[in-house]
Amino acid sequence: MRKGIDLITQTHIKRVACGIWKCKGCKTTFAGGAYEFATSVATTAKVTMNRLKKLKEELTNPVKEEPEQKKKEKKEKKAKRA
Repeated sequence: MRKGIDLITQTHIKRVACGIWKCKGCKTTFAGGAYEFATSVATTAKVTMNRLKKLKEELTNPVKEEPEQKKKEKKEKKAKRA
């Protein structure tokens, strides 16, 4: 992500032409909707892409249990058996 983009809010964005938007603060130009900066379709697509990226990360890097948790689970199983 480029510097300053995460700080942009709706109030800083100004429409330059149909579908072209510019940030007053950092002078970054964006492509968006004709009359709205973020269209509902673009927002849905962005959310879906982020969800799929997160899912891919979880599948490629499974969370490993800490050894302490495994020890506790073993103790609990032994206690139940006794």
